[in-house]
Amino acid sequence: MASHIYRKDPPILSNRTDPGVPQFAETPSQWAIDTLHFHPDPRQAEILDTPASRVLLCCSRQWGKSTITAIRALHFALHHPNSTLICVSPAKRQSAIFLHKVRRFLHTLAITPRTDRREPLSLLLPNGSSLIGLPALEATTRGFSAVDFLILDEAARISDSAYHAVRPFLATTNGLLWVLSTPHGESGFFYDEWHKHAQHWTRFSVPATDCPRISKEFLEAERRSFGANNFAQEYLCHFLPSRHQLIPRALIDRCAAPPPPPPPPRFGHFLPPPSTSLFHLGLDLGLHRNPTALSVLEEITRPTGEFDHVNLVYKMETVLILKDVRTFPLETPDAEITWQLDRYLNQLPQDAKKRLAVDATGAGDPVVTLFRDAGLPVTLQPIVITSGQSVGKLPHATSIPRKVLLQNLRIQFECRSFQIPPGLENLPALTDELTALGARQNHPDDQAFSLALALWSARPNPNAGERSDPIPPYPKPR
Repeated sequence: MASHIYRKDPPILSNRTDPGVPQFAETPSQWAIDTLHFHPDPRQAEILDTPASRVLLCCSRQWGKSTITAIRALHFALHHPNSTLICVSPAKRQSAIFLHKVRRFLHTLAITPRTDRREPLSLLLPNGSSLIGLPALEATTRGFSAVDFLILDEAARISDSAYHAVRPFLATTNGLLWVLSTPHGESGFFYDEWHKHAQHWTRFSVPATDCPRISKEFLEAERRSFGANNFAQEYLCHFLPSRHQLIPRALIDRCAAPPPPPPPPRFGHFLPPPSTSLFHLGLDLGLHRNPTALSVLEEITRPTGEFDHVNLVYKMETVLILKDVRTFPLETPDAEITWQLDRYLNQLPQDAKKRLAVDATGAGDPVVTLFRDAGLPVTLQPIVITSGQSVGKLPHATSIPRKVLLQNLRIQFECRSFQIPPGLENLPALTDELTALGARQNHPDDQAFSLALALWSARPNPNAGERSDPIPPYPKPR
C-alpha cells in the first residue's frame, strides 16, 4: 500500500486556484489509476480533478456518477485525517450503495474500515476520517456539524426542505459540496441551482453520448423504448415536466406579455375611445406557517390601433394582464391585511370596477366579514375550497373543489387567456410555486392559489367537475 495515503500533511501545489480546496501532487484521477486500478474516461478525470468547492453534476443514467463520487470522497478522506464526509440520498438504500462502492475500493487498498457505533450506515477509516450515509429526511438529518465534504446523490429527487436542512453542515468548514443527479422535472432546488447560473457553482453536463461505455445501438434501442421525451431526460440531460406537474414552464413562458399597441391614430373626425379597466384580485389567506398572498389581474378593453373603415369604428381588444403578485409577512393580523387592502384598492383607478375573490375556507369566513364591515371599495366574491367534485353554491360563498380550481388555472395557461409581463416583481417566486403544483409536496403555493382565485374571478368555469346530482333523463318521445 502506498505510504502517502496516511500522510497527515500532503504536499500542496503552489498554483492552486481555490484557497479552500488544496491540490495534491497526485491528482485524484491519477491516484485512482495508480492505487485503485480504475481508469476514468476523459470526462470522469476532468470531474475528479476539478478544484472547485461547489460542483453541480447533471449526467446521464449509468454514466458512473456514484462511482466517481465514491473515488473522490475516498481520496479526500484518506488525504484529510479526521475529516467527516456525508452522502445524502433520497433513500437509505441509495446511501448504502454509495458506501458499498467506497468499501470495495478500500478492499483494493487492503484497508479494513470500522463502523461508527453512533451511525449504523458509516465507514470509519484508520486515520480518523468517517464517511456517513443518510436518507434525505429533513426531520432526521439535522444535528451534524463541521462536515468537510457533503454529497447529494440523485439530488433532483431530494426535497427542498432536506436540502435546506443539510446545507448548514458546511457552515464552519466551508467544505466541499457536490450535487449530482439525472434531471427529474422542472422544479426543485437542483433545477433551480442549475438554471440560476450563480457564479459559485461549477457545472458539468454529461449526456450518454459522451460516455464511451454506452453504445450507440443501446441508446437507439432505449430511444425507441422510452420515447423521445423520456429518453431526452434520462440520457441527454434535458429537464422536462414531470408527469405530476400541473403547470409546465413552457405554458408560463407562452403567457409572456407582448409590448402594448401604439396609441391609435385619429381618422378624420373620429376620436379613439378611451381604455377601460376591470380589476380582478385573488387573496389566499395564510396561517401561521403560510403567508397571505395577493394577485391582481387587470382586464383592459382598449383600441388596437386599427380602424374599421366599413363600420367607421376603432377596432377594440380585451386583454387580461397580471399586474401584481405579493405576499404579506407571516403573522400579519387580519386587521392589518384589511387596512393594507383598503390602501391598495384606493391606489387603483377610482372609476375602474374591482372584484376580490377571497379564500373563505375555514377561518377565512370571519375575515370576509371583516372586509365587509370595513367597507372595502370592492365587490367581494367569497370562495370555499372543498375536496368535492363539482362547483356549488353556499349561503355565504361559492364552493369550488380544489382540483377544479387548479384545472381552471391550467386551462387559462393553455388558452393564453392572460398575459404576464416579463419584468413582473416576484415572478420567479410565482413561477417556482406554479411549477411545483402537483410535483412537490409541502411546497409553498400561496401565490399560485391567489392567482387561481383571481383567474376564477375573471374567467370562471362554473360547469367544471362532475355533477353531484343525477342528470335528468331525456323526455320520452311521444
